[in-house]
This record gives sequence, structure tokens and C-alpha cells, in this order.
Amino acid sequence: MSNEKEIQLNNKPVNEFEDLFGQLPPLQQDHSHRVAHCSKIISDELQRTIKIPTNIQKQCSPEFIYFGSMCHDIGKILIPPQSEKTEHKRHPVFGTILLKKYESVVFDSDIEKRTVLEIVKSHHEQPDGKGYPDGLSGEYIPIHAGICGVANELDYFLFKENLSKRDTNEALNYFQDNGGTVFFESIVYSLGKVWNEILAVYRTWTVK
Repeated sequence: MSNEKEIQLNNKPVNEFEDLFGQLPPLQQDHSHRVAHCSKIISDELQRTIKIPTNIQKQCSPEFIYFGSMCHDIGKILIPPQSEKTEHKRHPVFGTILLKKYESVVFDSDIEKRTVLEIVKSHHEQPDGKGYPDGLSGEYIPIHAGICGVANELDYFLFKENLSKRDTNEALNYFQDNGGTVFFESIVYSLGKVWNEILAVYRTWTVK
């Protein structure tokens, strides 16, 4: 499964993005929607807090970050559910291969394509260089990928029944304790500023 020729999608036609996204399991689709929603909230606050470099301002648009975050786990379509953890860690690479294969039905512009592919490829990278798949560090990680990475991790903390104050405190402490290593400090700071907004949204979502 190392190149485009080996991609198998159960012989289902892919004529638009919904055909591709719909091949993720329903729970994974729901997760992707929540991550996209939270990524946009965090991104909006981040752009109020810091000055985004001119050369990436377009890539940090709410529409691109939302769509890129929707796609962040698309590579899991190609990974059997019971696969080993090391295989699951290949999903960012598989995701970029998959999206490139169907780019004509996924992307409307080159800048959208570049943004989404960077989010999909690098949302598990860490500022300290201990992430995957490429072990990128610091400024080599696209900020939009870092936003998705925080939102992705956040969903695993907050999407649960009977979300308690202890749960939320532990979650926020986790991000604050790992700012600058696992997550960008600027993104963690922005997360803190919109924390109550995000909690309010999560309390409207329940585990099915």
C-alpha cells in the first residue's frame, strides 16, 4: 500500500468528496466533524491573538482549516480496523496519497489542496520533533496542522457521556502542561481563551 496504484476502495466510484468521506466508519465521520468544528473555533481565536505571517494567511482561512480538519483521518479508509498501532500511524501518509489520487473531485484550488494536504500529513507532528510521520519540529510544522492536532487530541478528552468538571480540568491541564513540546504554545493559549465556548459545544454532543 505504498503508492497510488495499490489503493483499493471496495470498487466504489468516487465522483465527489462525499463519496470518499462516506467510506469512513460513521463514528470516524462524527469525530472528523467535531475536530473540524473545534479547529475553526481555535483558529479564529488564534488569528485574533497573534499576527499570522502574510505568506500563510490564506492557508489559515476558516474554510480551509475546517475542510482540512474534516479530512485529517481520511487515510484510515485504507487501514483495517484491527491493524497494529504502527500501521495506524501511517494514516497521514495514506491520507495524502488518497487525496492526491482524487484531487479533481476534492479540491477547488491549488492553495486549498496545499493546505489540506499539509493538515492531513502533519496533524500528528509535534514542536519537540517527537511526532509522526516525518518527525518535524518547530516552525517546520504548518500552524494549520498544529491547530488540527490540538482539536484532534481534544476530542478524545471531551467527547464522553456526563462530562464532569474534573474531566475538563484534566484536559485543559494536559494541554497547558504540554505547550511547547507536544503542542504549539500559541495554540494552547488560544485554546484556553475559547475553552468555555468549546465546553458549551461539547455538552450539546453526547456519545451515541
